[in-house]
Amino acid sequence: MALVSAFSSYPPSLRAAAARAAGLKDWATVPKLDVQIDIEALEVKKRSLRACPSDIVTLQWLEANVYPLPNNPSAPEAGFYAELLTEAMDIFRRGYNDLGSVVTIFERVKSLGAESYVLGCTSGVYNRTLAAVWDGFADILRVRDLVEEMTINAVGGDGYTAEVLKKICDEVDDTFSGTNGELAAMMIGRQEMECVDYLRKRVRRLEVNGTLDKPPEIQAREREAREAEKMASARASRQESARKARYGAMRRVDIGAGRDTGAGRDTGAGRGTGAGRGIGAGRGTGAGRGTGAGRGTGAGRGTGAGRGTGAGRGTGARRISPAALRR
Repeated sequence: MALVSAFSSYPPSLRAAAARAAGLKDWATVPKLDVQIDIEALEVKKRSLRACPSDIVTLQWLEANVYPLPNNPSAPEAGFYAELLTEAMDIFRRGYNDLGSVVTIFERVKSLGAESYVLGCTSGVYNRTLAAVWDGFADILRVRDLVEEMTINAVGGDGYTAEVLKKICDEVDDTFSGTNGELAAMMIGRQEMECVDYLRKRVRRLEVNGTLDKPPEIQAREREAREAEKMASARASRQESARKARYGAMRRVDIGAGRDTGAGRDTGAGRGTGAGRGIGAGRGTGAGRGTGAGRGTGAGRGTGAGRGTGAGRGTGARRISPAALRR
């Protein structure tokens, strides 16, 4: 009971919600934490609300007497908040057949801040909103969103929540099977049927565990399992990165060795030395224009001696003048 006593620091009207949000295991202890509501004072408020002559006057009464209550959560009347909201919702549904206003009240409570949401959005308020959304708009996607919202915000639901959700699922199944005609059946697609599966799972969980969400001890085990899986995945990723880095380094070393030692490619003796090409002794001395021994020798490329020596063409004797002959 140490956890239960820790909530004594909260205003009385917030203790039950704080206990649920903290994951109190023994859900049966939650109602004991609620403030003792003055039943007579609450009944006076309800009679005043029911005495409103029209829907407009009812909305004005809510603005003046109900919506300001969360501003002082420590006040005794703050405990009236959810009770008066459900009473107003019932008046609009039964007295005026105005399901739109039922949903509007719910959205108004949410818009007033965290205190208003914690105090006002109880299972009873959610139940009436779920029924109004389905009966008034047949929007199963919105129903699913509301149930998910209840789960996230630790609004556990109750027996009436299960009844409403079962009714919705059964009606969708009937429509899909063609009970309401072929045209209506065509309006039910895969997304709607997935919502039905989701809602049925939540109903089973509510019936078994007493809450739409999993019990706190199961949630704790699942969180630990997710953390362990995340750490194992990160470790495997680091090991894979290190293995790839080692493989890449080894591959670079192997390729680099083959590229640097290619003697035939870099030394190319025949191509680079070409003594005959650079020397061209015959060209420079004019001893014989065609002797160019170097041009024909180029080891490996230009050995063809016949090309360079060609006696008839390359060594051709010089023309001698008659005067020189007489000398």
